[in-house]
Amino acid sequence: MANNRKSLKNVARPYLGVSSAHKGYIVKISWTSAPVAKITAHKDFTLDVIECEIKKDSIKEIKHISYDVHAGDVIYFAQSDDHAGAYYIARWNGHRFCCTCPSNICRQACHHQEDVAAYALQSSNNRKHMEEEAVSASSDTRMEYLIDQVGAGVFGPAYRVNGGDWRPFLDASGNPVEIEGVSHAEMWLSIVEKSSQVEADLWLETQRTPVAA
Repeated sequence: MANNRKSLKNVARPYLGVSSAHKGYIVKISWTSAPVAKITAHKDFTLDVIECEIKKDSIKEIKHISYDVHAGDVIYFAQSDDHAGAYYIARWNGHRFCCTCPSNICRQACHHQEDVAAYALQSSNNRKHMEEEAVSASSDTRMEYLIDQVGAGVFGPAYRVNGGDWRPFLDASGNPVEIEGVSHAEMWLSIVEKSSQVEADLWLETQRTPVAA
């Protein structure tokens, strides 16, 4: 009997799969390090989503999943707290933002939802302010624009009204717009002058690789 107990102790435990408390779905992004990012699809493409076992000190890839994104889709990404470059997907379900982190999959609240909601609200407020400023300007308002180099190969477009102070254009998170490459910065500013910053931002997104495979 004692020998039987000893042999049972030595039997390898069967693999039961990943605990739902640690399962999440990520995409790997290298084009930004921001806590929250956003893309708008201008054409259909496939997103490489990775099912992972995610713990504070480790992340283990389980399998890759092809996720179809359609033209017009808006997707937000929230960066993992512990793993740089790993982003959870956040989508609006009509009532709230849902994300693919382990907590949200287990139907628990996560701060990624709040982060994405705050980002979306700030983006809306920034654009509303720009539109209101344009509407309130009189017909004889003189707008001036410039492109200033703010880093190695990075340029920041700015504007001023009637000879006032130069003000940087703000991105969706409220930070000054910074664009890689002077030709991209010039085209972005040209679209702003002819149309709007919203259209310019959408164009700029098409010039970037949305998600690193």
